[in-house]
Amino acid sequence: MSEVTTEHYYAHGKLLLAGEYFVLDGAKALAVPTKLGQGMTVQHEEGQGHLVWESQLPNEETWFEAVYQLPELKIFSNNNRELSSKIKQLLKVIADEDEELMLVDDLYNIATRLEFERSWGLGSSSTLVSLLAQWSAIDPYLLLEKSFGGSGYDIACATAKGPIFYQLTESGRSIEKASIGLESKDKLLFVHLGKKQDSRDGIAHYRSLGDSTKKFIPELNGLTLKLANASRMTDFIKLMKEHEQLVGGALNMTPVQQELFSDFPGAVRSLGAWGGDMVLAAADQDIEETKKYFNDKGYNTQFTWQQLILDQV
Repeated sequence: MSEVTTEHYYAHGKLLLAGEYFVLDGAKALAVPTKLGQGMTVQHEEGQGHLVWESQLPNEETWFEAVYQLPELKIFSNNNRELSSKIKQLLKVIADEDEELMLVDDLYNIATRLEFERSWGLGSSSTLVSLLAQWSAIDPYLLLEKSFGGSGYDIACATAKGPIFYQLTESGRSIEKASIGLESKDKLLFVHLGKKQDSRDGIAHYRSLGDSTKKFIPELNGLTLKLANASRMTDFIKLMKEHEQLVGGALNMTPVQQELFSDFPGAVRSLGAWGGDMVLAAADQDIEETKKYFNDKGYNTQFTWQQLILDQV
């Protein structure tokens, strides 16, 4: 009987607190890894020449499965053609970088499990890229570039231990440890709006505006730094609103608070692609009052800072 080896990998989810879209053009982004992420187990043994893939939701329900023949990675079977092709693309990059990793006559069983719902926008794709990069020991940013694309801040969050500043530079990327100076983070609430916003659509809209958006980057960088350093809730709320107004004006889009939560006694801002996924709500009041406000409006998927954010000092 052939020997079976088992390896385990883990990647954190992400949220972008400031700098969305503009991070693609060199803006300094403030991002946080989440306590919820995605795990992956790889079992390897001799024989059969197949790679069997299974992906599970938080409730352990299998939502995707596929079988690939090795070494050509031909899709033998699947229940989602688009996703099976995307995973084949990722595996092909890995195979091109390390021809010996997926041996012709070996069997691989790869199982992934999300700790969050796919619609929450916490990074089902970025965590997958990070996991595969950890397994194959190739550059995760190279894998991202040749698959999903994007700035890479989410890849940085996947292995971060706390908040980071992320910035694309002429020489590559800058990743710095950040700290959130707000004294009352227990008054912050993350709320899911109940729909999934495709970040690629948001990026396409941003790109359609051309270079006109780049002039906003210096002001945006200043707001991002002030937001990270603000200790008082009143200042934090003011900066959140200024950030939303700046981004909304640059993108010619209506801020989410103006559109949905104009009567909220604080600030609400989109995190990541505008129009869906998570928002951050901040108010100088008891967190239970903030929770009730969103519950009354039918937004029941909520997380406090302590529940969701990985914030190791």
